[in-house]
Formats: sequence, C-alpha cells, structure tokens
Amino acid sequence: MSINRKNLLKALVLGSICLLLAGCTEAGGQNFQSMLVNLSRSYPDLWRLLTATAYILGFAMALRALFYLKVYGVMRTMTSSQSSIKTPVALLFASTMLIASPTAFNVVNMTFFGTASPLSYTGGAVGSFSQSSMIAVIGVVQIIGLIAFIKGWLLVARAGEGQGQPGAIGKALTHIVGGAFAINIVQLKDVVWNTFGFG
Repeated sequence: MSINRKNLLKALVLGSICLLLAGCTEAGGQNFQSMLVNLSRSYPDLWRLLTATAYILGFAMALRALFYLKVYGVMRTMTSSQSSIKTPVALLFASTMLIASPTAFNVVNMTFFGTASPLSYTGGAVGSFSQSSMIAVIGVVQIIGLIAFIKGWLLVARAGEGQGQPGAIGKALTHIVGGAFAINIVQLKDVVWNTFGFG
C-alpha cells in the first residue's frame, strides 16, 4: 500500500500539534512519559470538543434527513415512480445516535461496567509506566475510539445516501463496535479477564 502524501502531511501536522500541546517545546530533557502526562491534561477538553462535534454533525444530518423526507413526499405525490425512503431513515437513525451518544455512553457504562465515565482509570502502574502515564496512554485509546465511533455513524449516513462503496455498512459497524470497545478499554479488559478466569 502506498502512503498518500496528503495523508502523510496531515499526520505530521497532527503529530506536531499534539507535541506542542504536550509542552515538548520547552528546553530540557522531557521524556516520553512526561510528554504523555502533559498531553493527558487536555483529554477532558478534547472529549468535550469531540462530543460537541458529534452534536453538530447529528443536528446537521437531522436537517438533511428532513429535507430528504420532503423530497420523498413531493415525489410520492407528484409521480407514481418508485422512490426510496432509505436515505432519510438512515440519516435520521445516524443523527439520533450522534445526538444521543453521550447519554448512551453513560447508560451503557453503568449497565455493563458499573461506572458512569469511561475516562476514569483507577489502576496502578504497569511495568515501567507510572499510573499517570497509564492514564495518558488509555486516554489516547479512548479518544481514538470516540473518533472511530463518530466516523462509523457518518459512514452509516453515507451508505444510506448511496454514496458508500460495497461493504460500507460492514465498515461502519466495525468502526462503531471497535470505537465503543476502545472507549471502554479498561472495563472491557476487566470483563474479558474475569470471564475467562485470567484475573
């Protein structure tokens, strides 16, 4: 697989911004763990930013779904042609899931894992990583999971509009389920360990 230059440039810019946010421009020998700890201070704000983005995308998709419903209604009354309601239904479903995602996360976490916030980690150090470094590493996985979850619902909406490639629904479900697992990575590990008797 060849790496697109545009994607490589985006990754370098994103990495540079993360390093700047983590305070890696200061003079002195900061190591990787202190960079992670500095970066972890911005996780709650990043989480709120991504949640607000999901709200905005959800409301935009809901408006788009209402427009498609209007078009569907006009087409059904004006002509006898076969028109599909698949697009507005997919958009309404995806917009509902994006708007309700924070509440759904809290309900699912309380039901399955017994904690309201997926951002809470009470474990200790692992290997050479301190507890604060582990919080930072787990936070990166959870932020990536939230991005994947949002992208999954956007892929559902795109597939509903007929713009997706073959297998787009499977790809969307993979993003949604994988994102949900990544968001709850600590609780998921505890469930798996206790279920199979590792812990």
